[in-house]
Amino acid sequence: MKHLTRPLLVLLAAMALQSAGAAGLPEPPSPPTAAPGTPPAALLEALVAHSRLALLMEGGRVQGPGAERWRQLAGAAQHVLLGEQHGNAGIARLAQALWADLATQGYTHAALETDPWVSAALASSLRRGGMPAWRAFLVPRGGAQAVPFVGWQEEAALAEAVLRTGSLWGLDQVFIGSAPWLLRDLLVQPRAGLHPTSRATLVHWVREAEADPQWLGRVPLAAMQTEAARSAPRSAARALLSALAESRAIYGPFTGDEGEPWTANQQREQAMKQRFVALLRQAEAQRQRAPKVMLKVGAYHGFRGASPTGVQSLGGFVTEMAAAREQAVLTVLLLCGPGSQGAVHGGSPQPCDGWLQEGDWRFLAPWVDAQQPTLFDLRTWRLRPKRWAHLPAEVQRVIGSYDLLVFVPNTPAATPL
Repeated sequence: MKHLTRPLLVLLAAMALQSAGAAGLPEPPSPPTAAPGTPPAALLEALVAHSRLALLMEGGRVQGPGAERWRQLAGAAQHVLLGEQHGNAGIARLAQALWADLATQGYTHAALETDPWVSAALASSLRRGGMPAWRAFLVPRGGAQAVPFVGWQEEAALAEAVLRTGSLWGLDQVFIGSAPWLLRDLLVQPRAGLHPTSRATLVHWVREAEADPQWLGRVPLAAMQTEAARSAPRSAARALLSALAESRAIYGPFTGDEGEPWTANQQREQAMKQRFVALLRQAEAQRQRAPKVMLKVGAYHGFRGASPTGVQSLGGFVTEMAAAREQAVLTVLLLCGPGSQGAVHGGSPQPCDGWLQEGDWRFLAPWVDAQQPTLFDLRTWRLRPKRWAHLPAEVQRVIGSYDLLVFVPNTPAATPL
């Protein structure tokens, strides 16, 4: 039986990793029993009132009843997933305050909606010289338009806060605006593993990409795949060119090329799931225990089950994977509250509170504070489904997917670096 020793040890180690963490979140508090004959509108109002908690921002930390509920749930979870509206400074600042709590509860990694190359450059720059170093890195590479989200000051500040106690992961595809500088950096990288005849092609691609912001969605996919295959196996060139080819296929249907948007969205979501698993396994091997991770992604990526795009989302995947390990995931939806604005890549800031003004969430407008964040515990709503059965389908989808809903009011758009 000596030959069984190593496989048995590996199996026992895997079981130990899987059993680490909490089995589930605390049960939501049951709403008060309604009096017989209560009108449906009053039933919903009572449910909303029962679930509503103030979440105060003071000195970069969250306080109040909402903070107590948040800390209780986050502490019981193995992972926290923040699904957000992009581009609002207040949402980024709130995420930073939430990370301050998570760091005290054993969370060691933050996974962002950037690609591995951007997240690595961001971490390297911030560790070397803080925000000035990151800004200096971006200036010759196209500025805030050349990276997704972390080219905004408040998002970079969140990353800097994470790096004081933890590590950054990049889960997403290569951003369309990053292609020119990534290719330029590859050309000057020693021992990159480029095929000798590929250099002229890459120089030509850099010129095209600098002249056309949509280049990555239009370059011939077969040519990109060919150059990736010609690069040395396991080289920097093979890794980057393969990732660019993946992004080319995903961007294609949205930049005028043939292809189905659903298929592209499915491919993107699948790639994010695979990267998360690979990074999680790597961290487990290094630490010999399962890390606690905060994921911060766009709201659609956080859905459990099918997102509004019709694909099975990252949020559901992470939740079910954790459940198989007897762990829990807390999902939090962060939306713009009244008076808030969002940044737009290449455009002027725009109001981002349409959800409350004229959208599906307008029924909640009277309950949302205009000065401080308001938290709703949607787990409580799930206990009384008949009270919200008449609400729009997208609201019902959110109730089934997210545990907490937070509106962040009266805050400006994120600031480009």
